[in-house]
Amino acid sequence: MPTIDKSEDCLACRLISGFGLIAMGAYILSHSKNRRKIEMNAMRLLSGSVMFLGMARLSNANFLKSK
Repeated sequence: MPTIDKSEDCLACRLISGFGLIAMGAYILSHSKNRRKIEMNAMRLLSGSVMFLGMARLSNANFLKSK
């Protein structure tokens, strides 16, 4: 019986989750306007982090994989 390598994600899975995270980050960024300064900066930081994870997911980054 051949073994199946579960560490590889299919392209469709990476595209859906990657673009979903980028869209979520864009949504948070769009709602950060007209807030108090501390709220705006916190929302922008969160948005950038989520967008970074989306781009890392699309590029199949090594730090996202379990060992």
